[in-house]
Formats: sequence, C-alpha cells, structure tokens
Amino acid sequence: MAGTSQHGKAFIRPKAKAHLLIVEARFHDDLADALLEGATAALDDAGATYDV
Repeated sequence: MAGTSQHGKAFIRPKAKAHLLIVEARFHDDLADALLEGATAALDDAGATYDV
C-alpha cells in the first residue's frame, strides 16, 4: 500500500508488520529526544514495533 510522507514523496508501507531497531547518538539530548519522539510516533502510526 502506498502513502504520502509529510514531504509529499510517495512511500510504500510493508504488508507484513515490521519490527525495527532505533539506534541513536546522544550528543544533544533535546534534539535526540525530539527525533526519537517523531520516529516512534511514525512507527506507532504505521503499526510497526521497535526497540531503542
């Protein structure tokens, strides 16, 4: 199934539920927190599971 990202580019959602690993570098905590929050929100919306 295809969708549109917030930047207007098409992307394809996998048919099977995905499980991903999020790896982060904590050089700037405020920025890392915001990026992690956005990534996990997008994965939650897509129905994916993840580990950080």
